[in-house]
Amino acid sequence: MTKTSRLARPRAPVADPVAAVTAETGKRGQFLQAAKLEFLENGYDATSMDAVAKRAGTTKRTLYAYFANKEALYHDIADYVGELFALGIPVPDPEADDLGKELTQYCGAVLANMAWTDSIALQRMVLGSAPKFPDLPPALYQASFGAAIIRLAAFLSALQRAGRLGRLEPSAKKAGSQLLQLTTGALHQETLMGVREPLPGPPGPKTMKAIDLRPIAKTVAVFLDDAGVRS
Repeated sequence: MTKTSRLARPRAPVADPVAAVTAETGKRGQFLQAAKLEFLENGYDATSMDAVAKRAGTTKRTLYAYFANKEALYHDIADYVGELFALGIPVPDPEADDLGKELTQYCGAVLANMAWTDSIALQRMVLGSAPKFPDLPPALYQASFGAAIIRLAAFLSALQRAGRLGRLEPSAKKAGSQLLQLTTGALHQETLMGVREPLPGPPGPKTMKAIDLRPIAKTVAVFLDDAGVRS
């Protein structure tokens, strides 16, 4: 099954990830966005292909030309959301003068995309449907937070190659995972479990303003100090 393509990753978050993915994937992206909204509003069982087609402004016959059934459409939501997520966070620049600021903004953007209203609703929906679709929660994780870890690990590895960062134990990927967990884990979990209200969205300047970056910056400073950052 054809997935949404992996768009080139910009240095800054894309203002409208939905439009960017649709421009690249055409009707497929349009249909997946309509399906995502239908599933979020009505849940899997109450969502019909007719409703998705109507919302997408197409016919059910055309929708079936792209997706064999509702189950296939639901499964592809994780890949689609991963594209939106990736376009909503910046690619860290290993040549930046202020590495602390670069990492703080990156971790903040990951949190903004993980903890805003629709993202939290989607995660809850996927977790709730896990008994029927057990492969979907790990797929969503790999497409979003897992992808953020891989991107961060590539950034840290580039810093090491340039001699700007000391050795990371046990690996750049593990160190990146630990940093993201430390800087985003608590607020994300509290939001997911209903202890906090989700962040305003869609992700962007408004969402970032709702995040207190100061504790993230402090954690990043300790991380860089432990890693032996060099100017």
